[in-house]
Amino acid sequence: MTEKQESFVRVQKIIADNGSTIRYVIQIGSLSISVPIWSLLVLIVLSVVPIVTPVVSQWIVQSQPMIGDFNVALIGFKERKEAKKTITASSVGNSLSQTIKNWLESLDRLDISVQSKFRLIKSNPIEYLVRSTEDEFSSSITNIAHRIDADFIIYGWLDSASNQLFTKFYLPENYEDAMEITGYHALSEPIDFIQPLKGVNRKNLYADLKPPLQTLFHFALATIKLSQEQDIALDHIKESEELLREIEERKRGLNKTGLEVLYLFKGVAHSKMGNLSYEYFLVKEIKSKQEQSESDYEEAITHFNDAKKDFAEAEAAFKEALKISKNQYARAYLAWGALLYSQRVQSINKRGNEGIAEEKIDEAIAKYRKALDAEIKHPKAYVDIKANYNLGLAITTKENIQTSYCSKPNEEAIEALQNVISGYDRETIIDIIQQLTAKAYYQLGLLYRNCGDRKLKEADKLQLYDDAVKEFKNSILLFSTKPEKSWQRDIWVIRFSLANTYLQSAELGKTDMYKQAVDIYNWLQVWR
Repeated sequence: MTEKQESFVRVQKIIADNGSTIRYVIQIGSLSISVPIWSLLVLIVLSVVPIVTPVVSQWIVQSQPMIGDFNVALIGFKERKEAKKTITASSVGNSLSQTIKNWLESLDRLDISVQSKFRLIKSNPIEYLVRSTEDEFSSSITNIAHRIDADFIIYGWLDSASNQLFTKFYLPENYEDAMEITGYHALSEPIDFIQPLKGVNRKNLYADLKPPLQTLFHFALATIKLSQEQDIALDHIKESEELLREIEERKRGLNKTGLEVLYLFKGVAHSKMGNLSYEYFLVKEIKSKQEQSESDYEEAITHFNDAKKDFAEAEAAFKEALKISKNQYARAYLAWGALLYSQRVQSINKRGNEGIAEEKIDEAIAKYRKALDAEIKHPKAYVDIKANYNLGLAITTKENIQTSYCSKPNEEAIEALQNVISGYDRETIIDIIQQLTAKAYYQLGLLYRNCGDRKLKEADKLQLYDDAVKEFKNSILLFSTKPEKSWQRDIWVIRFSLANTYLQSAELGKTDMYKQAVDIYNWLQVWR
């Protein structure tokens, strides 16, 4: 037999004359142990498993979807790809873990009526890739949010080449209640630090980092409270507004973008409070008339005045956001338009006057146009898609309350809705964008059908009804790709509109449409 030495593993491989391996000799100092090949494999597995298992198990746990009603993920700091590795961002992130954990523990002592889940995702190479550009970095955060079903992500990165630390938060685009405030938000300017990060240098960095971290945490809490179910929402939204007021009073470290986000959040909070107060007003007003109750009437008036006050506060907040950068923030116009549109049926100053409703729609349309023309459109906020959809929706709503002859469907509404449809990426993972696209098809169908209703010639009516049917079917097809219950409710509404359109066509001579209308009506009864 011959011997072959492989010093890099400190193992002698004993090879037979025919070239086959007989056994291994493991040398540890002067001690030699002869083992069969299968024993060596077992030793290697036993030595590797304790090292690999914790890393793999951590990745598996952190990759599992979160199960709270509102999920917040805090991600450790990462080093920028091109930065000099004089210090590691992971050590900074891990050192801040205790601060974050203390904050999470304090939440347990707060009265939060929603089941919220929080997770600290530490920096590690398995969790996500370090990207070289801001857009790529943000995209990796997006992927994490969708993978673990996070509703709010706090993250940051460190550049040791320029000695700066950056913090941001991300509100995923599927946050439907307030689409105007979704996307990526950098609230503060970068924080400068001195190397090496030891002693006084580290203490100073933590002192500088505490205010923006506190602001981020307060934004997380405010967003949690903004997302409450309606039956418990009003008090929580008020608490959210109080948190935002604290941020506004502190303001330390907030840059222009941070201030814009602050006022957007405030405006959205007051908008939601105003809408809820108005709904409470309607309930109490009806009850006071049914039961001739003076106390219910007084409560109704209180809610009505609260709604007026909150709508005024919301409008003031959006105006403050626009002042920051010379009226160029698209998101502020988008939010302001949504506020005005929500008042179309409320006629908050002159109840019962239908002209006021149309006036509110016109004001909303003007704001949506300004959102499309504004220069500052934050990436990942999908402002153009939202503004085009809202513009098309508002114009379609206005057209639907018209009674005069319709020469042709409104071209501006068609263009706006087609912009939403043409911009849709079939491979998108953003549910809210898919949902807006499906709704754009539906609004386009309503636009065609409404104009057909106001045509005089039967041939013109039938052509527009055919166009409406096509768009309704496109909407149903896109909605049908997701099983969510809320989407199924949308399908019910669209199928009802489709059945009515079939019936109108049948009454104009297309008798084969009767059966299709009846089939859908039967389906609607069963589904309901």
